[in-house]
Amino acid sequence: MTAPNIEAHSSIAPVAILNLMTQDFGGQETHVLHLYKQLSLRGRDPILIVTANSPLHLRTLEAELTCYTIPYWNVPGYYRLLNLVLPVILTWVCKRHSIKIVHCNHRFEVRSALCVAKLLDIKVILNHHVTTHLDKRVLKGLHAFIAPDINNVRYVAQENRVNGLGIKESKMIPPLFDADKFLTFNTPLSRETWFNKTFGIALEPWPIVCAIGNMVPDLKHKDYPLLFRALCMLIHEKKSPVQAVLVGDGPVRSYLEQLAQDLGIRKYVHFLGYTSRHTPGVLFNSDMFVLASSREAFGIVFLEAALMRKPSIGARGTGAESIIIDNQTGLLFENGNVDSLVAAIQELVKDCARARELGTQAYRHVNEHFSPSRIVEQYECVYASL
Repeated sequence: MTAPNIEAHSSIAPVAILNLMTQDFGGQETHVLHLYKQLSLRGRDPILIVTANSPLHLRTLEAELTCYTIPYWNVPGYYRLLNLVLPVILTWVCKRHSIKIVHCNHRFEVRSALCVAKLLDIKVILNHHVTTHLDKRVLKGLHAFIAPDINNVRYVAQENRVNGLGIKESKMIPPLFDADKFLTFNTPLSRETWFNKTFGIALEPWPIVCAIGNMVPDLKHKDYPLLFRALCMLIHEKKSPVQAVLVGDGPVRSYLEQLAQDLGIRKYVHFLGYTSRHTPGVLFNSDMFVLASSREAFGIVFLEAALMRKPSIGARGTGAESIIIDNQTGLLFENGNVDSLVAAIQELVKDCARARELGTQAYRHVNEHFSPSRIVEQYECVYASL
């Protein structure tokens, strides 16, 4: 990882970063927290505005960082109410800190930011973290659009040309993550002992498939059912026993546990819950990382797996293609196709030397192209252009 160039783009004005969702801490929140950290380390003095007592707020406190918070009321129409008060709060923050750029991370934050832009000399950026395309009514008036999904960037650039939305720059930039946590991990324990001491589970002497992701009602988002069907075919039809360790939690966990039971693979699947602290160890002690998601804008977990020198398997037509070079740093399978996923997992199970080679190449690729210092400099370039 290259050292950050603190002198670069020294004329960048102060930035306010917004992230006002409430419930989850996933890839988006990971990115927001580490963008804030990186800009702070580079002497940018950014301002972070989050929802009070949200997972992101709590992580910010754990990191001993400061932020502004906005209360959350669990009432119908909360976000409509927020759009009434947020312009007032933003105006006050921008005046107090001489903010010139408001960096939104959700579509509903844009309206309030643009209201402030009419009063003050500020620019508004939207960082769109999902694959869905936005209506031009949301995009109109933005000064810059950033996404980790190149297809979304191309869509916005086209809409900007056709409809004259006034967007100065549309750019694909990968998300930030905590690389050091993975690069510095090590343990003297065998993987069987590590999993037993850390999670109290007894592993069999079979290959370990790691999957990481929140267990949300949108089952296609991480597509655990597809992964479970693939495991079922490997274990019962292909007679190729594997075991899976799942890092994540959410409202459909009980449904997924029952699905594993119904498919006859419950003893092969270990639900570890949400465990950010132990994610490096889980990846380190696994043989491969699999994200079966049918809809994924990028996938920070692919980067994390690569830093642990593990090969990844991801779906074509998703953000996996931005990271995985097929047959060089990992394997791509046909989106939603269980047979294709089974073949990819089986290929790595049968050829351990090839799996290790792909993991080594993934490590080199991510170090070269996705280091935090390289990514944050791309954000600074956008800020400077405004």
